[in-house]
Amino acid sequence: MLQAGRDPAAHSAQGQSAAPAVSALAPPAAAAGTVLLGCANDVYGQLSANWRATSIEAGPLWFVYARQQGYVRITGSSARPAAVNRTGKLQVGAMVVEVGYGATVVLRVASKARSYFRFLTEFTQPPAYTLRDGVSGLTLASCPRGTPVGDNGLMTDFYLGFLIRAGGNALVHLWPSATARPVSLTFSCVKPGCGT
Repeated sequence: MLQAGRDPAAHSAQGQSAAPAVSALAPPAAAAGTVLLGCANDVYGQLSANWRATSIEAGPLWFVYARQQGYVRITGSSARPAAVNRTGKLQVGAMVVEVGYGATVVLRVASKARSYFRFLTEFTQPPAYTLRDGVSGLTLASCPRGTPVGDNGLMTDFYLGFLIRAGGNALVHLWPSATARPVSLTFSCVKPGCGT
């Protein structure tokens, strides 16, 4: 069972815009236009032993099981998205994101995709979500280096969701650090439930 809000000391022994202003030395703060999720939002639960092989890596961030579920790809990669369900209905997907200790990454939905794509800062199973329930940007600040090893290694686990109109492909920019160039990602909903 995944649980949220674990203190870092309590871990078990087991179109592109300018880079957002996030300092690795300062305490974590949300980049402009984003919502901050930090070490206190760590969700823990043991992933499968081969989770990295079925996941997509973008710097210190991993989209867990994304290779098999197909909900996100690095734009320009050789992987092609599967055919999408073109109903136009709002679909909800869940995703586990792992961020290496000591890293802060920023995800921002491209302005053209904001009318049909949002991130959910937590994921539950209510009857329905609307786009107003989501956010267009996330700052994910992992637990600091020196935090005891968690269930999945030196990683902070975030259990998130997203909303997308079926049939749409949403461009998202990821800054893997304050000084790095952004990485372009494409989210899509390849089947009802978006692969979850």
